Formats: sequence, structure tokens, C-alpha cells
Amino acid sequence: MAKGKAKEGVEGKKKYSEMTDTERVEYKKDAFMRLCKPRVDKAVKALAAVRQLASPNYISSDAQKRAVVTAIKAEYDSIAQAFSGVYKSTGGFVLPSE
Repeated sequence: MAKGKAKEGVEGKKKYSEMTDTERVEYKKDAFMRLCKPRVDKAVKALAAVRQLASPNYISSDAQKRAVVTAIKAEYDSIAQAFSGVYKSTGGFVLPSE
């Protein structure tokens, strides 16, 4: 290793623990940009698939319909809060049997 050169990770990049504060900020920004679009696209597609359950091809009780909508609204609210600086888990989803 060259004298004065920082230890590098596997791909020639500095390990996170060895990054400066500025490098860490850039690393986190890059990670957000890299991960955001695929994750949001996947979530939107999943929601579209859930929407299809409302078609006449399926039969569900009013309680089941409310449970689906309530769970999705709760997770949406959790996401909105997280982007406002408050993070809490919604606890998951339970579908009533009827």
C-alpha cells in the first residue's frame, strides 16, 4: 500500500468508517438515489396488484376490504412521518377471515 494512502475497501473505495464527514454525506446521498427509484417502483406495482383485488373477480367481506385499506393507509402515514423525521413501525397486517 502506498504511504499516506487510506485503506481501501474491496472495490477501491474507502471503508465507511474511514470516510470523512463530507464523504459520508455523499455516500448516503448516492445510496438514496440508487435505491429510491427501484423501491418506489416496486411499491407502486405492489399497490396496483392489491387494487386488482377490488375487481369483481374476487369476493371479500366489508371487514376484509377495510382491513386492506387501513393497513395501506397506516403504512403510508408511517412513510410520511419517517420522511418528516419520525420513524415507527405499523406492526404488520392481519386479514380478517370474514
